[in-house]
Amino acid sequence: MAAPVEVVVAGSIAYLAGWWDGMPLVDVADPSHPTEVGRLDTPGYTLHVAVHAAGVDERCTTCIRKAYLADGDGGSVSQT
Repeated sequence: MAAPVEVVVAGSIAYLAGWWDGMPLVDVADPSHPTEVGRLDTPGYTLHVAVHAAGVDERCTTCIRKAYLADGDGGSVSQT
């Protein structure tokens, strides 16, 4: 995985704007051992990511969140 251009942490999950790597999801509950737990492959190159969790405690590790991506030529993408 290349170095991300942006990182947003919500709960124990880091959402990475990974340029050509899309949006990797990394469990950072143990910061000394981060673990990739998922990835959203996008059509463009992911430049920015924002995560929204309405009506829940941001520290919640099991809450449903929505991620919004700025994806270069791919436009904008939202993913639950």
